Amino acid sequence: MNTADRHRLDHLQLPAHVDLWIHGRWQPGWLIACENHPSGWRGLVQHQDQTHTETTEWMAAEQIAPRPTP
Repeated sequence: MNTADRHRLDHLQLPAHVDLWIHGRWQPGWLIACENHPSGWRGLVQHQDQTHTETTEWMAAEQIAPRPTP
């Protein structure tokens, strides 16, 4: 993740409603934590998987986007 991507998430108060790139499409979820991992920035997110089961997992920051402001 580059510095610009990190700042994109820095302004969010946690937990934050975000869009997540999962299975080739964007879907809603919650960002509940961020950390600088050896492979780059990542976020701990919660979302519903394809069976509608709530899932909590770490995702690369490139797969996380703030929700548009109404």
